[in-house]
Amino acid sequence: MDFSKKSSSQIRRKMADSIQGKNRRNQVLNYLAIENGHSILDLGCGGGHLVHEIALSVGPSGKAFGIDPSKDQIKSAYNRCSNLDNAQLICSSFADISMDNGTLNGICAIQSLEYIEDLEQTLSKINRLLKTNSKFINVSVLWDHWRFHGPEKQLNNLMHEAFRTHCFHQMLPLS
Repeated sequence: MDFSKKSSSQIRRKMADSIQGKNRRNQVLNYLAIENGHSILDLGCGGGHLVHEIALSVGPSGKAFGIDPSKDQIKSAYNRCSNLDNAQLICSSFADISMDNGTLNGICAIQSLEYIEDLEQTLSKINRLLKTNSKFINVSVLWDHWRFHGPEKQLNNLMHEAFRTHCFHQMLPLS
């Protein structure tokens, strides 16, 4: 998706700042069972909301990595995480990053995997980067079941199809 337009960045930021966005981040943090000193990666970090909270959770001896291919999203994430020395933000596709195998205590992908074409390669890389008994969490939109619910049904359907057609994988399970 193109996040270079001011309106799309504002919409994404408002969604992340909503009660649902905050609740989802809290659930992810709880599931990851983060401890002081952990290294956690947020794949498709967007504007850095979750990276910021991960960096606070892992403490100064830990590391929070945020990866996103959008320069505009990484710029927003840098602004959000500018006061945190343990947050590292990378503007890249996940396939192009270089990290040692078995170095991460957790990886989360929140509404990200559906946009990655080679899912098998991505899942293999996730598996290699995680330490033994570490956690991976994926939250994806089930596009066949999710709908817009505005007052105009035709506009809702148009918006749904516009979002749905830019995804490579539209029915990924939660994990």
